[in-house]
Amino acid sequence: MAAIAAGLEATQTPLVAFTDDDAIPRTDWIERLIEPFSDPTVGAVGGRDVVMAEDNLGNFNYLTSDEQEIVGLVTYWGRLIGNHHIGVGPARYVDCLKGVNCMYRLAAVAIPNNLRGSGAQVHNEVAIGLRAKSNGWKLVYDPKILVDHYEGPRFDDDARSGPSKTATSNAAYNLTFSIGSCGFAQGLRRELYALLIGDRAMPGLGRAMMALLAGSERSFFLERLGPTLRGNAQAGLDLARGRRVSFY
Repeated sequence: MAAIAAGLEATQTPLVAFTDDDAIPRTDWIERLIEPFSDPTVGAVGGRDVVMAEDNLGNFNYLTSDEQEIVGLVTYWGRLIGNHHIGVGPARYVDCLKGVNCMYRLAAVAIPNNLRGSGAQVHNEVAIGLRAKSNGWKLVYDPKILVDHYEGPRFDDDARSGPSKTATSNAAYNLTFSIGSCGFAQGLRRELYALLIGDRAMPGLGRAMMALLAGSERSFFLERLGPTLRGNAQAGLDLARGRRVSFY
């Protein structure tokens, strides 16, 4: 986050595009990103990252998955619906964009400086997007704006193959803290949802209980339950103390 903030401080362009070092934008990427900014109320535009999977022979192919039309939304109860990598349909307004494939107006973007993590402050895009939206900007997701994403390894606690308990706790904290920073009511709803139900990668009591009864993926959910509850509880305490996401 500090590196991205430094880059933003150095730039003098009105629009700034973001991608990752393990992604390759399509040839029309910049052209498609810029087009929606003809509307002066649009603060950010993003698209789909097509996840590429490596087979046993070292060849890369598109990772097939069920495509979805609901993308980049935070529900009334504070559940985050991502799906940026499998989005289909027309361009639409969203609550957050994925950092691997987006462009912001310089006037609309700011980088959070108090999220948790060492290297990958997971869910920083949620804080960035919700801040822009709360300031009156519109965020547009168009699945025709494409990058090919060869998901590379992460060299910190948040390894893709299996994040540590600290990384799981940090991710839960960041998500609840980012959503809760939008207001007291939203924060309370998110805290209740996170503790009682939870997200798949960060389960609450309800998901863990269902996994325990069903016997499917029991170890996955139970292993993540403790760190997730800890992260969400810490975020709730910080929100209750009046802390909010702050930005560079």
